[in-house]
Amino acid sequence: MYSAPEVISAGQYEQASDYFSAGISLLEMACGRHPFEKIRKTDVDRIICSEVISVPDSLEKDFRNLLAGLLTKEVGNRYGYAQMLAWVQNKPVAQPAAQTHGQTDNLVDMQVSPVFPFGTKEIRTLRQMTEAMRANPEVADRYLVRDEIGRWLDAISKKNPDFFPYGTRLRDAIEREQIPERRVYRAIYILEGRPLYLGKYEKESDVVAYIEKHRDEFIRGLFDE
Repeated sequence: MYSAPEVISAGQYEQASDYFSAGISLLEMACGRHPFEKIRKTDVDRIICSEVISVPDSLEKDFRNLLAGLLTKEVGNRYGYAQMLAWVQNKPVAQPAAQTHGQTDNLVDMQVSPVFPFGTKEIRTLRQMTEAMRANPEVADRYLVRDEIGRWLDAISKKNPDFFPYGTRLRDAIEREQIPERRVYRAIYILEGRPLYLGKYEKESDVVAYIEKHRDEFIRGLFDE
């Protein structure tokens, strides 16, 4: 609950990792509770690696800037000794640059390593994976149940931490689903970013028809999430 993103996603530990942990500790002391209190570990990992950790507006400006800088995802941009010393000495602490880590808009088509052997195909992007899963749902379900796709995502994230959230979200989604077909399309939703249950469909008219046919179940699913 105090680990830096690079430690969680790639087992990469360095001096900057301690400053991230210090940021979590300071935030905890300032708020009187841990920021991830009562949150599941898989969700904590996802938040640390892919989401901006919120800092209350009620805190003093320089302290907010210090916390935001310490909790920056990118190791190279993370605040450290100089900024902490400035705050302790009651000197101004600049607002950190906007965080860019975790932006997933272009990840779906990014070439990744290692490749995934899906039958006779070599999968090199998330889009290729979802296309293969949509075309071969029974085969895809076997890979999901055996956690082979999850482990593939873990291997990718060791080289590119931006992919780390996919593995945790994938496991969370399929663990809650007992129906094989829906398990596959929940997984497609995770990898493509499509609405829950609807990863099977490409056209808007098909999505609308699905919602009309499964309205009660779909609404329950939204509240479950």
